[in-house]
Amino acid sequence: MSETPTTPTESVPIRHPRAMPILVTGILGVTIMPVLGPVAWALGRSTLREIDATTMRYSNRTTVQVGMILGVISTVILVVGLAVVVTIVVWVTTGDGIKQTNHNAFEAFEAFVATAATAAANTGR
Repeated sequence: MSETPTTPTESVPIRHPRAMPILVTGILGVTIMPVLGPVAWALGRSTLREIDATTMRYSNRTTVQVGMILGVISTVILVVGLAVVVTIVVWVTTGDGIKQTNHNAFEAFEAFVATAATAAANTGR
C-alpha cells in the first residue's frame, strides 16, 4: 500500500492565467470586432497545447476551448465579410455594377411614369 505522494500542483487543479483573456477576445471577435478572431484562435490553440503538454492540472480547459472556438467562428465571419466587400468593390469598379444599374433604373422609372400617364389619359382620368 505504498502510494506515491502527490505534489500540491498535481493534486489541486489551478486556473490557467490566459483562459479568461482568450474567452473575452473570442466573445469580442464574434460580437464587435471580427479582427480579434484570429488572435483568439491562435492564443487558444497555443494555450491548449501548453495545457496538454504540462503535468499540471488546469481547471479551465473548457474556457480556453470555448474562446478558441469563438475565435474560429469570428475568423470565418471575417473572411466571408472581406470576400463580400471585395466582390462589391470589384462589381462597382468594373462598370457593370451599381452605376449602370442606377442609370437603367432611372430610365425604367421614366418609362413607367410615361406608361402610367398614357394609361391615365386613355381612361379619362
